[in-house]
Amino acid sequence: MTRLLQSYTGTNRRGFTLRELLVVLVVIVILAAMLFPAINAARESVRRVQCCSNLKNLGLVMHQYHDIHKTFPSAQILDADGKALHSWRTQLLPFLGQMQLYEQLRLDEPWDNERNMSLVTQNNYYLPNCPTTDKVRRKAKIDEQACKLLTNYQVVVGPQTPFERDRHTSFSDFERGTSHTYLVVETTTAVPWFSPIDLPFELLNCGVVASASGIQSMGSHHTGGAYVVFADGGENFVTNSKSPQDIALLKTMFLLAEPKNNGDHGVTTVTIKQSVGLHRSVESMNVGMRPRHRRLHS
Repeated sequence: MTRLLQSYTGTNRRGFTLRELLVVLVVIVILAAMLFPAINAARESVRRVQCCSNLKNLGLVMHQYHDIHKTFPSAQILDADGKALHSWRTQLLPFLGQMQLYEQLRLDEPWDNERNMSLVTQNNYYLPNCPTTDKVRRKAKIDEQACKLLTNYQVVVGPQTPFERDRHTSFSDFERGTSHTYLVVETTTAVPWFSPIDLPFELLNCGVVASASGIQSMGSHHTGGAYVVFADGGENFVTNSKSPQDIALLKTMFLLAEPKNNGDHGVTTVTIKQSVGLHRSVESMNVGMRPRHRRLHS
């Protein structure tokens, strides 16, 4: 009778043995090891979507600027002596909700002089950048204020591109068509948002590379490639490649008009009739994502 009561009340129950506890811990560790990569992949997927959205928004903002000024912003704001003072990104501030900051900046003075720096180092504004790149910087324990000023969103600068020093480009200048010309891209090297520094055209000879490669070119911290936005507002993901053929196609996508000779910019000569085929060739570099174009202007 006593044994029955003990069995009923549970007074005779024993605890977990050490072996059982170890088994439970091993199972938990295995499950965690299986779940963490999936969680990290999901988070990176969200960051990629946000980065793509940032670039698409920059394309939209470029169009809003064009609606008012009838041109895209110039790559640089120059002084009377031809010294570069501010970037195209500074000119977009009013369209990014930063009108107050824009009005306080002295555009006739260098972006990094004492007066302007006292404004750009404020903490009450946000400027878009790749979330994946920001994550890498935080992991490297780079100063938060410095990170805030940096961006990997740049234009390619050089002759016959939409961005050449203080030149202003309008839609009518895109002889190859706005849907076949890249406007803003991700790059492997960060620059201050306000700085008149962007990616020189000749550095495209390095192809599309990973940021970890240490090569200054078009590229990102995303696995496999980098995002771009077209002059018509559409976005695309271009995969990493260093092949001469892909580099030639890539460089053509930044030109306003078709190269006149094989030697121009070191790119393959193509006709306007071939531009659709050229675009499809660049699309073939994509992995897992088709380009989604939406014309913002007719």
